[in-house]
Amino acid sequence: MAREQVDAVPPTVRERPTRKRGGGCGLVVLAGLVAAAIGAAALWVFVLRAPARALRHVPSNATLVARVDLVEIALFGPVRKHLVPLFDAPEAPASGASATPSASAGADRVDRIRQETGVDLRRDVREVVIASVDATSWVALFGGRIERGRFVAGMDRVLRDDGAGGWQLEGDRLVGPRGVVIAQADDGTLVLGTDRSLVGAALPETDDAAHLGLPDGGAVAIVITKPAWSGASTALFALPHGGVLGKVDGASGRFALGDAPALTLRLEAAGGDAVALQADLASMLDEVRAVFTILPDLVGEKAALRGARLRVDGGAVVVEAPWPLEALDRACDRFAGVVRGALARPSIR
Repeated sequence: MAREQVDAVPPTVRERPTRKRGGGCGLVVLAGLVAAAIGAAALWVFVLRAPARALRHVPSNATLVARVDLVEIALFGPVRKHLVPLFDAPEAPASGASATPSASAGADRVDRIRQETGVDLRRDVREVVIASVDATSWVALFGGRIERGRFVAGMDRVLRDDGAGGWQLEGDRLVGPRGVVIAQADDGTLVLGTDRSLVGAALPETDDAAHLGLPDGGAVAIVITKPAWSGASTALFALPHGGVLGKVDGASGRFALGDAPALTLRLEAAGGDAVALQADLASMLDEVRAVFTILPDLVGEKAALRGARLRVDGGAVVVEAPWPLEALDRACDRFAGVVRGALARPSIR
């Protein structure tokens, strides 16, 4: 018994096995990962993710608003592959080859705009908001980390150097052909509108557009109020079930990119009868699919229509349509060709 008690005594400190020195290294690795995560978050918040100010310049009586997140679009694979290189400075040509005229012209023009205005279009503009009050007059708002107070006068010099006629500097606004106006708000937001009154309404910074309920997230988000919806849906009224769109009180939606692009639309049912609206919309969706079978596929819309599904959510019908990634890649490639042609032109006309 005594022998067993002696054996049960724990070993002394000197007799204990030496502990492996892996814990310290693990803590160092963990600390490094945490630091990297904090650094990435800081990069996103303070560098990539500029304050979303453009929405604060939407006119209070806007009936249609769309926001485009340029950061998310720029990070989208097909855009990085086909479009982003068109606006980067061209690399030195290899083996004596000359740089492509489109890349040189595009980079040169963007650099001249940066020198004259202080705005680098490739990096400083992070969001575009497009708004309308009557579907005939439009305003585009460009937000991001934009230098204040220089853009209008700088663009005036760029346009004059390019020989673009029809533009005239009027105080702090640049007025162009057909009444197009370029201005800049006090917080740096750039304003491009189709008429003077709309630009004037967009220059002050307010919270007037908060009631519209623009969806969060997505590369593109849109909201259409009842008055704008009536005009926007007119083209589909020719379908046998097209009249169902008159039972929609407004719509909102977003288009998400990434590895699985998808379009989501929320259609508010007039009177709250979403179940009846879903049935009518399903019939109309079949008719739209039939029409598109005879049309060329441009950006994958046929596959999106085939995969579209409807569900009821409270007093609304939600349409969810997955979008084929490969179709968007082809569309970006085709659009890049169009951009190359535009950038190769010697001047803005």
